[in-house]
Amino acid sequence: MGVGATRGMERYAAQTGGEVIRTNDNHIADQLAALIDRLRLRYALGYKPSDTAEDGKFRPVEIRLATRDSKQQTLVLTKRGYYFRAPVILAKEI
Repeated sequence: MGVGATRGMERYAAQTGGEVIRTNDNHIADQLAALIDRLRLRYALGYKPSDTAEDGKFRPVEIRLATRDSKQQTLVLTKRGYYFRAPVILAKEI
């Protein structure tokens, strides 16, 4: 892929909490195994926002670690925020 396409993927991954893995044919299996290990360590957080206005505006979210072991490297991948919109309710024909 071209450099522009790679930068676009990196920007998208950073905004959505994903990651881009670069590798060559000799290391694909190792990189895939490492990715699977990282996926097993993921978990989801939930919270109730204090601003409940359904205005469709972007709401930034920041996740910070309260404590950190200086001997262990920690990687936190998160979405940068969300758009709060009213849920779509589909009418059911009777």
